[in-house]
Amino acid sequence: HQRHKRALVLCCLLGIPSASSLLIPHQSSLQNRLRRSPSGWQTSLHAEEQDDVVTSDAKSRVSSQHFPDSTQNYLSSTTPYNLDIARTLFPPLFFNLYQYKKKQHQQTQAKECSNNPSVRHLPQRPSPFLDPSSAQTAERMLRRMMENRYRSDGRTACPDYRTFNLVAGAFGRMRCGTSRPQRQQRKQRGGKRSKEKTVVSWKEEPKHNPKFRSGDSHNYNQIVATTDQAEGRNANTPVTMTPVDKLQELLQLQLQLCHYEGWSLGLRPSVSTYNRILKRLAFRSGNFSRGGDAIQALEWLQLMKSPLPATYLDDISREDMMCCPNAMSYAYVIEALSSYDAATASVTKQLSTIINPTLQSVETLSMELDVDMEVFAVPNGNSLEWFIREAEKLLVVLEEQYHQMLENSNDGSENRSELITALAHSYKCILKGWGRYSVTGDGTKYSSVQDDFDDATPSQKREFAITRANELLCRLEELSNEKRSATQVNFPSGVYSSVVLALSVSRRSTAAFLSEEVMQRMLARYELNDLSKAESFVSPSGLHAEDVVTALSGCIAVYAKNKDAPRAESVLNKMIGLYNDGRLGDSFVPDVRAYCTVMTAWSKYDATNAQNDGGKSSSHSVLTGRKQRVYNADRVEYILTRLEDLAESEASKGNNDFVLDATPYNIAIHSRVQAINRLDKPSYSDKAVFYEDEKANERTLLHAMTLLDHMEYDKGIPPDSYTLSILLHAWAQQSRPGNEKAADQAEGLLRRRIQSDDVKKSLDNSNMRTKREKSKDVWPNSKHYSSVLKAHAKTKSAAGAKKALSLLSEMERRYSNADIILYDDGSNCKEKDTNVSGYHIEERDAAKADLVCYSIVIDCFANSRLPEASAVAYRLLQSLEAKYNGGDTSMKPNTRIYTAVILSLVHSPYIGNIEGIDDGGEPSQSSMAWYILEKMKENGVAPNSFTYNYIINCAAQCNSGDVKARRLSFEIAIRAFQELRKTGDAGSDHNDACQPDSFTFAFVLKACNNLLPIGSPLRTKVLTHTFQECCRAGYLNDAVLDRLWNGVSSSEEFYSLVGCDTSEGNKISVQDLPLEWRRNSANGKRKATRVNDKETWEKGKSLATFK
Repeated sequence: HQRHKRALVLCCLLGIPSASSLLIPHQSSLQNRLRRSPSGWQTSLHAEEQDDVVTSDAKSRVSSQHFPDSTQNYLSSTTPYNLDIARTLFPPLFFNLYQYKKKQHQQTQAKECSNNPSVRHLPQRPSPFLDPSSAQTAERMLRRMMENRYRSDGRTACPDYRTFNLVAGAFGRMRCGTSRPQRQQRKQRGGKRSKEKTVVSWKEEPKHNPKFRSGDSHNYNQIVATTDQAEGRNANTPVTMTPVDKLQELLQLQLQLCHYEGWSLGLRPSVSTYNRILKRLAFRSGNFSRGGDAIQALEWLQLMKSPLPATYLDDISREDMMCCPNAMSYAYVIEALSSYDAATASVTKQLSTIINPTLQSVETLSMELDVDMEVFAVPNGNSLEWFIREAEKLLVVLEEQYHQMLENSNDGSENRSELITALAHSYKCILKGWGRYSVTGDGTKYSSVQDDFDDATPSQKREFAITRANELLCRLEELSNEKRSATQVNFPSGVYSSVVLALSVSRRSTAAFLSEEVMQRMLARYELNDLSKAESFVSPSGLHAEDVVTALSGCIAVYAKNKDAPRAESVLNKMIGLYNDGRLGDSFVPDVRAYCTVMTAWSKYDATNAQNDGGKSSSHSVLTGRKQRVYNADRVEYILTRLEDLAESEASKGNNDFVLDATPYNIAIHSRVQAINRLDKPSYSDKAVFYEDEKANERTLLHAMTLLDHMEYDKGIPPDSYTLSILLHAWAQQSRPGNEKAADQAEGLLRRRIQSDDVKKSLDNSNMRTKREKSKDVWPNSKHYSSVLKAHAKTKSAAGAKKALSLLSEMERRYSNADIILYDDGSNCKEKDTNVSGYHIEERDAAKADLVCYSIVIDCFANSRLPEASAVAYRLLQSLEAKYNGGDTSMKPNTRIYTAVILSLVHSPYIGNIEGIDDGGEPSQSSMAWYILEKMKENGVAPNSFTYNYIINCAAQCNSGDVKARRLSFEIAIRAFQELRKTGDAGSDHNDACQPDSFTFAFVLKACNNLLPIGSPLRTKVLTHTFQECCRAGYLNDAVLDRLWNGVSSSEEFYSLVGCDTSEGNKISVQDLPLEWRRNSANGKRKATRVNDKETWEKGKSLATFK
């Protein structure tokens, strides 16, 4: 029966009307050729290829041996050539089908061969679906016919349309593109298969068309040679060919022959010839995102509709079109245009550029054929919008044909079926195109006909695309439900998922309602609503389990976007119900991303602000504050347990590719961490409530740690970098003065991730490379270390500063030891050039201490008030400068680091000598601060107002009894103040960060009070001028007023400066002074302590010493 069908196919392709008399001869002929060895088959082909010119008598003799006499009168003069081409093409095809059918027998025989060497394998021959050898042989025979035709000026046999169909069919049956699922490489999320797209291609030298003996001006050889010369390409350089390119090349060859022969009916290509190319161009455009294929398909359609040259219209009785396109022609072009995805396009050239250099553009071909083809404007860029709108124009043509068909009841059922199929296919393609456009948001502008859509904003275009996709879905449903149509429309489930995904990015308020409506229509069409009918369910055609998962996941995304977690979970329950009843088979596996989306929605859910679309309300009571966050975390963990049950179910079914990663656990941990209360709020008036919340936060974080233990030890899922960041940041937030336990917990978690054994010992292990390649452990990076260092710094204690320094030193030691390249001979990078490739401990295994880590530790010591704080801070600064001078530009100290080192001098005087400072002994604090400022400027780091303020404050802290030292400190303070004033005046318009502020004036007054004797004219002059400038700048506050009160010689002098009444009992505060004086200061509202009382004044002055 199979041989009977193959013979019928062969006869139909040869154009023989009566095939019944050919069955027996072809049956025996095929069986004999199948029994031949591959070597004998190849010898016969080579013998045929060696004949340059085969006479028609020989062809007739060959044909008479295979066909009965009753068919000889019907066959034309080209029939013998067609028979030779068919003999070349079809035996390897049948041989291949025979081998595929006997595949199981071959496997059995292969096992016998392993035991018995005398048994031979069946001969293996390359598949004609993958190997172009037989098709290339047929092409050479066709070109030889055309060459003979041209050389003889039309006296030899001319190839007809059947000849071209045979050769084109040989290339057409080759795979122009396949998507093979890789079971070994599935995506982890949802266990979906990743599809590897392959294309059959081969290398061959360019074949130029035969020259016309009549000397036609449109010579294709000349055109190609000119193009090769312009592009600097050798004409004999092999090019990569694909079946689609070869089909277009053959069609161009056939059209050129028609032009040479006068457009004879026996030569003109049929609609099926064009459709064969359009179908493959549409497939390649959608699967490989090649905009050039979509443009080519549209150009071929324009060529089909173009009129024939006027010189041939009188001799042709048919219509004047090149080839009248049918409904499927429009459908294939619509598919090519609407399936193009600009977001993933791999072609960077212009869309009208032909990828294969041996092919002419359709526009150039029309000029060569003297055909007046309509030229359309191609956009400059990969605009998906332009492609879909061109497809919409072609859809209008199909709809007009459909309405004419409904009015005319005399149309044949075959044409009616083809038109309905094409229209449904077009609806499906354009619907998916608009859905993809709404998701990707492609708003590329192009020059086209201006209308309302061109003037719309990107968001309006997106909403239009969503509305249009839903409208096309309704039309497709209406077309499939028509009772007068006997054609069963292929209704793929992917159209519903496309509309739902489009609605997931919509900003309209009814998006959630519409997405659920579309989802319900999908479930109702495929009878998936009633879970009780699972046993009697029969999967309809067009239903794909992945589309159902996508539609449900899209509906979940819409509800999650509206922050409606309860409804998102209800849709997830439907997905789990379909999975449990098993009606969709093993291919229906809920997507892990759907679970993660619902978990994320619950982690952000707020019952008081939840959107209740359609008047529905959530099923649980409204909670607020911490109770709501705890409830959300519990719901997230419940969904996580259901996801773990799904993973265990898939593992029991043998689906080892369904593997969970750390993402859902990260969501659960983050949701649990969000349940803690912030302790830095000033609303805690009751200490008991504060400590109670602190303990509750600690219990919450310990619960989050149990999730990490369950993830890593119970489920064997390694945590990622984000997992560690969540917990470390949470512990760092709980750290505060008096609560060092949180910082210790953070450091313990960090050390849990640090490698226990020394790096050098690990390098000595010969199997270390293999172990490192297989290991998936996440090692702490510099951000993780900085979080722990921050936790120690927030304690503001001496112990925290020492722990931070110890951790930084350990971090430097590990990175220094890990920076080793081990070679096969046992030497390291210190003995060889570091550019030589070798085994290197990655940075993730030993994090590098960056500038942030150093900055945190220096700040920690600057605020610790340890005696050695300034010495440690300065040594850390020297280490940074040494690394920067060594070539590490990322370690250049910044303004904050220099400022923190100067701040450490305020509370801890530096002990030791420094080269460059000569104070007759140990350098003073002020000299050390000014020295750091000079180094800061030398390194190109600009100081800010904090830098100068700390220098002034450091000079004001001088408690030496030496008058010379005190005078030097005062000079440094005034010098810093003057330099800050100059910098502020020069950059008053653009450098507001480096200007005097309230702290500046307060520290200058402090320096006057501490460094100048009471009652000296210099002290009075500096106090007066500083106070007046502070008032003019608008930075007066309580601190400045207090320092002025302590610095003046008498109360009358103070009240004369502030301009207030000196009567007894008059209280003075900043609020009593003009607003212009304090316009730029953030003044605290403190009670006035300055009272006009001479007795109180004298008591206060007796306590005013040089502090």
